[in-house]
Amino acid sequence: MPSSGFANFRASMRSAVRALWAGIWGDSEFIGAMGSDIERAYPKAWLEGASVSGIKSLDELTIEEQNALREATYAQFAYIPPFADDIVANSKANGGKLAPLLKRVDLWVNGYNSIVAQAKTMSCGDLKYRWTLGPTLEKCDDCLKYNGRVYRGSVWAKYGAIPRSKSLACHGYNCLCALEPTDAPVTPGRPPAPTG
Repeated sequence: MPSSGFANFRASMRSAVRALWAGIWGDSEFIGAMGSDIERAYPKAWLEGASVSGIKSLDELTIEEQNALREATYAQFAYIPPFADDIVANSKANGGKLAPLLKRVDLWVNGYNSIVAQAKTMSCGDLKYRWTLGPTLEKCDDCLKYNGRVYRGSVWAKYGAIPRSKSLACHGYNCLCALEPTDAPVTPGRPPAPTG
């Protein structure tokens, strides 16, 4: 079940897309709103993931965690203007359909869960996690090879094997896999590198 942070992020982004598509907003309003949504949502997502290890405030993050959050947040900004251009090109005034644009938002919003997973692996580096496949119909090769493997969070992070990550073969699109805390023995060796 999606968290309230995820649901609010999704609703706000969908509202921004509708406003630009319908001609209520211009490009600059849309770009500003999307940037603000990301800047608000990603720290919430980070704290959601880090809360598993008792982290309750951004002030408790290590320098590495702060840098990772900042990098993940600002990496999204490059994608906003091209998305705005696509929305305008497929706007209501131009005879475009809203549904495909909202589908793209859902792919983008899935990044929220990627931030939750990244925070979990970084803040809880010594805890053990089992990779669990999500309920999607199609599974990528990386998710399939990680399924059931157990490593400490720091090991998953070190090798870039994080659910819903762009480094996976599925690039995180529609990925619903998760790292679940476990007491099971660690899988021998290291996780194979993601192929995305």
